Amino acid sequence: MGVSNKMRPKRAVYSVGQLGARWTLIAPDGAPFVSLGVAHLANILKSATFKSRYDADPRAACEAVAANLRARGFNTAGYRHPVEMRSLMPFLAEVYLAQIAYWMPRIRYVDVFSPSYPKAVNNIVRKMVSEVKANPNLIGYYWTGTPRWDLDLARQQINDDWVSMIRRLPSPHVGKQRYAAFLREQHASSPSEFRAAYGNELGDVDTILGRDFSDLQMNHPIVRRNDYEFLRLIAREYYRVAGEAMEREDRRRLLFGDRYMLDDLPVEVLEEALPWIDVVSVQPSGARFERDAFERIYRIARKPILISDHVSSFLTESESESDAARAYDDYISEAFERPYIVGYHREYRDLTRR
Repeated sequence: MGVSNKMRPKRAVYSVGQLGARWTLIAPDGAPFVSLGVAHLANILKSATFKSRYDADPRAACEAVAANLRARGFNTAGYRHPVEMRSLMPFLAEVYLAQIAYWMPRIRYVDVFSPSYPKAVNNIVRKMVSEVKANPNLIGYYWTGTPRWDLDLARQQINDDWVSMIRRLPSPHVGKQRYAAFLREQHASSPSEFRAAYGNELGDVDTILGRDFSDLQMNHPIVRRNDYEFLRLIAREYYRVAGEAMEREDRRRLLFGDRYMLDDLPVEVLEEALPWIDVVSVQPSGARFERDAFERIYRIARKPILISDHVSSFLTESESESDAARAYDDYISEAFERPYIVGYHREYRDLTRR
């Protein structure tokens, strides 16, 4: 049975398609490609063992790493790899569109409605693409890793979120003006509902623009509903700007989008990403395959899914190395039972209980 892919380019690049009901990546030679990768390979070269053994020769170190990976069945260098790996194995490139990752000590939400935002994104996308576009081993591009999108989680964990940041902005900011316009659009036929939830008159534009909303009851059902709908508008602009920048710089390669946490992926965000991406990327953390979470994503997206960085340490969750090996095998087996999984990338190491 041949590979079906209406969007497949007539160039020697990686693409995505279906073999019957199963999604698959497609290598430049037209063969199905199951991406089995390891992320954060750059960290290996920082170890004392590699420094002493290869005497600061990154090319030799990478050749050894690539051979080691292939011997164990891996065929892809995940994100955060030494540049020397790019001539040795297929790889993915990444760029952070906003400083909002879970691992960052300080989250910096940005006004995506600002006229300066597209220029900033265009610059970082152009830089990323210029470094890898000509490489035949390039599979595609990631955007922000582990972004904090979910409003409830962000409020619980860091006491801030993207919508709250926008509505705190002073009135001259475009984002604040867009938020005020959004409220007027949402409540044009229900000003009393707005008054009950926000404590202002809908027509009092100056008050809305001048208010920082620090006293807002964010658990109010109307406020919460509006917040997630405004989050949709933030996501729409964020992905539009990124998607258009990618189309200008390299429209042939696959887009894997943000690398989402399984429990931080609001439907509003995913729906706005879908027009711009080819594959949904997720970073699960459980030692067991979370089937319900993956099924939810696929029901919404109807696009293939790449496990872009499995951050679970099987040894941490297991009593012995043999138990960890079985847990790893069980995870891989169950993941690839799902016809939408096109690849599995994992951390470069497991941590032990000790």
